[in-house]
Amino acid sequence: MKVITTVGTSIFENYQKETSKNLPYYETLEESSYGDWKKLECYIDELRDYDNDNDNEFLRWIDNNFKKSSAEISSLLAIQNEIDDSLEVYLIATETILSHIAAEIIQTKLNGYSDGGGKTINVFFESEEKAPYCDVIHGLDVKNGDDFLEKGLPNLIERLKELGINKEKIILNITGGYKGVIPYLTVLGQICDDIDVMYLYEKTQNVILIPKIPINFNWVVQEKFFSLCMIKNIENSEGSTQISNNEEIDADLSLLFERYPNRLSLSALGKILINTLSVDEIESRHVLGFLMEYRFVKHFNNYVYQDSSGDKYPVVKTPNRNSIYNSCELDLILRQNDISCEKFIAIEIKSFLSKKKLERQVLDQINGFKEKSLCPLEYHIVVYSFIKINKNDLIRWFNDKIVPIIATVENCKPRLGYLYVDWNTHDIDEKGKTQNPYKGYISANKELNIEYFI
Repeated sequence: MKVITTVGTSIFENYQKETSKNLPYYETLEESSYGDWKKLECYIDELRDYDNDNDNEFLRWIDNNFKKSSAEISSLLAIQNEIDDSLEVYLIATETILSHIAAEIIQTKLNGYSDGGGKTINVFFESEEKAPYCDVIHGLDVKNGDDFLEKGLPNLIERLKELGINKEKIILNITGGYKGVIPYLTVLGQICDDIDVMYLYEKTQNVILIPKIPINFNWVVQEKFFSLCMIKNIENSEGSTQISNNEEIDADLSLLFERYPNRLSLSALGKILINTLSVDEIESRHVLGFLMEYRFVKHFNNYVYQDSSGDKYPVVKTPNRNSIYNSCELDLILRQNDISCEKFIAIEIKSFLSKKKLERQVLDQINGFKEKSLCPLEYHIVVYSFIKINKNDLIRWFNDKIVPIIATVENCKPRLGYLYVDWNTHDIDEKGKTQNPYKGYISANKELNIEYFI
């Protein structure tokens, strides 16, 4: 089991508290920045003198008080006791001298530890001197709040991604380390299914698993956020500088961005989201798409569609597994009662975020039409978004990616529709309380303002 552990300075503080002795130069090192490493190296060697353990009272104390010597060691031993597997531990240090030294000591003392029953603990820590990866996180400085938010957190998320966040089962052990990262790592544990967050409860020495709260994000806000990031080509925290300072940001997204004098940047929470969740997850993990499809069904039921020849299509069908259209996996079919099923209009509805997925689906649907010898009179692609998008970009994408696929079906007219969803998540009801935005939008009877560009 892979465990990622943040590292603080408890190993030094516990020693001084238990022995009432001061470590040499500790106060100097504690007050010095990481950039002072070279000029303080003679002091640092006093704490990292691994070749002469018998002459180092501090290291002997660690051996004699091993299980309670530090929050990191105590918690990892407790986790090993709870997990029916060996541990693969990766230490994460702040950009401070003492956190770096502590991580090196913990790695040396804990690496290879066995519980006697076959379970071992293997500890990994790549310091700045051991490229290509570094577990001393640049910008994760306990004394510089701006560096912490602008550099430290994004760099921490990047290292966690390198270690497998969102790809494999991982335990985040937040018992030790700088307490400022705890809220953000806890958020990670809530939004990522394969992350468990654990910490050691000091009073009982029991490891506590922080349960995942049975609530979810507002996916309308997520759609807005990821759509904006897609339009602005923000793929990670570095891309945040591409947003101009005068950019209008939806009120729903205020917590995900921060304004600076000359730019608009992703906030710490925004950086976590853009670096941990993907568009595929946004598409697959929520039911917003199904709610939107239902709203379109309601729309086409209430407002009869009329094609270019004047024919009207008052009947909406949602294909089921017994339908002749089943192999095409269509969202909606518009037909008339008094004609055969060969004359119909096919409609596919997708979020702006799902354009890549939509390209694959259209190809599959066209192949399905051919296999069933079906020929829709019109094939509608209706794209919706929760932020306004550039009309010309959408038309260009449709002509380049979709039209050539539809053109392989004879006499099928491609149509491109667009709906800007002005979904206010802060509507207030008559009692002064925030309304359920999903209920309000789905229950509305007004006609959807679908613009047809093609």
